[in-house]
Amino acid sequence: MTPIGMILAVVLYLLAVGYLGYRGFRNTASATDYLLAGRKTHPYIMAMSYGATFISTSAIVGSARFSNGCSRGISFFGAAGRFSFLFFFFA
Repeated sequence: MTPIGMILAVVLYLLAVGYLGYRGFRNTASATDYLLAGRKTHPYIMAMSYGATFISTSAIVGSARFSNGCSRGISFFGAAGRFSFLFFFFA
């Protein structure tokens, strides 16, 4: 990619992010709107968001097992256990 193309891509990206931020700013009236999306978010989306956050944290903390030779690391469930928990809890 040429330098002009890269600069154009960055400028377009920043404009898109700025536009989405402005739309979010205009549609947010209270702290509940900001923190909980106005309580209109589907439970599936909330479950997937929680799952992604938990798995990401587990991956970062659990990755220490590879450096110290521990066989399990700090793991709550395996990935399959986490997803089945989320499925049964939110379904």
